[in-house]
Amino acid sequence: MKAVSQARLDGNADESKKMIGMLMKLAGNAAFGRSCMDMTKHKEIEFMSDEKSVYKATEHFTFSSKTELSNGTVEMVKFKRRIKLKNPIHLSIAIYQLAKLRMLQFYHDCIDFYFDRSAFEYQEMDTDSGYIALVLIILS
Repeated sequence: MKAVSQARLDGNADESKKMIGMLMKLAGNAAFGRSCMDMTKHKEIEFMSDEKSVYKATEHFTFSSKTELSNGTVEMVKFKRRIKLKNPIHLSIAIYQLAKLRMLQFYHDCIDFYFDRSAFEYQEMDTDSGYIALVLIILS
């Protein structure tokens, strides 16, 4: 993760390293996204055209839903029989919570402390960014 952070900092500082910084951001986000994937929502999809096998599949305990397609083909969606929970989802939840905490600390310690509440309004906040609408007062 240090390499990802350093490459992003270098990309922001030097225009020639901007592409490397963007690629490292993508690699970091992909690794994190994979670690917090909820495997319990994965399903199996099977295509059938035989009426007997469709009926048999709908009576099975793993049956979730079916969609009739053209030419008599049926798309069967089934729950997986076994789910291997191998991703460290608790680590991902902790990272998300820490990111939220840092954004709220920034709001309370900086924005709320230095600006009057009538001078700004938070429009949207994410785990790594906040969009603020500011009131511009022109003194003449």
